[in-house]
Amino acid sequence: MTSALPPPDKTAPPPTGVEAEACAWMAYLLGAEHTPDKDKKLELWLAASPDHRRALEGLRAGWMAIAEVEGVEDILSAPARIAVPRAGRPAAPSRQRRRLVAGLLAAAACGVALIFVAPLMQTAPSEDIYLATAIGEIRTFDLSDGSRLTLDAGSEVKGRFTRDQRSLTLVEGNAYFDIARAPERPLDVRAGDVQVKVLGTQFDIRRRPAETIISVEEGHVAVTGVQGLPAVSLTGGLQVTYRTGKGFDASATFDAARSAAWRRGQLYYVDARLGDIIDDVNRYSARPITLADQTLGDLRLTMSFSVNQIEIMLAGLDEAYPLDINYTSSEIHIYSVSE
Repeated sequence: MTSALPPPDKTAPPPTGVEAEACAWMAYLLGAEHTPDKDKKLELWLAASPDHRRALEGLRAGWMAIAEVEGVEDILSAPARIAVPRAGRPAAPSRQRRRLVAGLLAAAACGVALIFVAPLMQTAPSEDIYLATAIGEIRTFDLSDGSRLTLDAGSEVKGRFTRDQRSLTLVEGNAYFDIARAPERPLDVRAGDVQVKVLGTQFDIRRRPAETIISVEEGHVAVTGVQGLPAVSLTGGLQVTYRTGKGFDASATFDAARSAAWRRGQLYYVDARLGDIIDDVNRYSARPITLADQTLGDLRLTMSFSVNQIEIMLAGLDEAYPLDINYTSSEIHIYSVSE
């Protein structure tokens, strides 16, 4: 039989000095009412000394440790608020129990009643977000709310998370969003004229000069464009394209495996414009590729290739189409030639 964790030591002396101040601010962060004036005082207090930030982060880490324990709602029992496995459920693994103990001790240090409320466990200070990848780099980032973002090469995302809202902007490129569900902190993602509103889901946004493509793998999102356009509702397996100055195409199903292939460094195109293909390829090519004759951009192609095989792909174009490809030390130019 698994024994319960002992209750907090009520004989421990109350915190003093920085510890007491950190406890007071922790209670504020866990509270339901926040004010701009109090937020500003918190920022000033944190900036006044590294010890202040360390003390508060230590307490917050303890609270977050409780929230990270799977099934913590069942592990924490009322009214004693000690760890008691519910009948028929296994006890938390030892590592989870250690996290739980850390959280209990952090709370006990401040004399805080351990009333488990999931949204409070997710409360976090505001933070600015900036993520970017270099040419040829595909990278996955873990965010503080548990979300994960995978950025395509040459892409950029910025944003801000507050206690009540999560906002991100895809400045350029392509990004895959695996968003942690948090109904009390909805997320919106902007990409040019397009805004995607979501609670928790998995979707991809590809931003090009003349269009933005939103593809939903799982979940549900609402996509809006410029003012006056009706919102487009997308569920898993649906995709919509927003064309600058024209609005939304009709939503349609898409091949999720092919859409996700770029995250493995593979590109697929079916009846795609050469101009769009070159825009994508330039995120991986050390030498920018240009179309000398811009009418070439409307040439429709079907192909697939690895991002490590760009020159092989270009050689194939040279063989199959009336094109001439000129390589210099710094650029690659594609010309049309007479048949």
